[in-house]
Amino acid sequence: MGKVFYYIRDFIKARGCYFALLAIAPLSSSEFDLYFLTYPRCGTHWLMYCIGHFSHRECRAGPKLISYSTAGIEHDPTLPPYRHTHFHSQVEKSDDTLLILQVRNYKECMIRHHRSVKKALQNISEKKNYFENLKLYDSWDPERRLLVYYEDLILHPKQTLTKVLKFLDCYDEQELEEFLFNIAAHRRKVLQFYKKYGGARSKGKDLTYHSKDVSDRELQALDDYAKKNYPNLWKKYLWMYAQ
Repeated sequence: MGKVFYYIRDFIKARGCYFALLAIAPLSSSEFDLYFLTYPRCGTHWLMYCIGHFSHRECRAGPKLISYSTAGIEHDPTLPPYRHTHFHSQVEKSDDTLLILQVRNYKECMIRHHRSVKKALQNISEKKNYFENLKLYDSWDPERRLLVYYEDLILHPKQTLTKVLKFLDCYDEQELEEFLFNIAAHRRKVLQFYKKYGGARSKGKDLTYHSKDVSDRELQALDDYAKKNYPNLWKKYLWMYAQ
């Protein structure tokens, strides 16, 4: 269905009826060949900006799958859009679908999202579920999935973005070098855009910004929850976040 949609869309677009077609034939969740899955406060907008900058693909998000442009990134309407979501239940799994999951130290993003460890533990099983996102990733075809650690994206942008771009088949060494040369300007652009969503507190400068003033006992409670309820995921993907 997806390929047929784009063929018809491009045919009609060439005749000046593109927006009319979008109005009568909206995308459905099953028509995406790429999903970008994150838990809130995991650095979503920064990686979304990078994906859009290099791939020129439109991002669709929200329950109505509206077009979402981070910091004014322009997309190529002839390329298939990808979907971003915070909900693992909204990801349509198939044999030819790609998945990018971005994670951050769960203590950092949960404390930032819920404002306290107590509220994080009370709401840890909500539909926006950090560990269930990771569980879905773990079940995905290893050849068609990519795990991005927020910390790596901040500390090692060249190596991390190289992996992302090669995964998306849009790697260009010169283009990446130019981006990295101006990375401070790109970050300022995204941070300015993100102010409408409450703004970034740490601004990518302090990886323990939200948890540094929380007691070790409270932080250990989040570690204990992860190790008890998701022991395999903990050993494979999260052990480095231990207190």
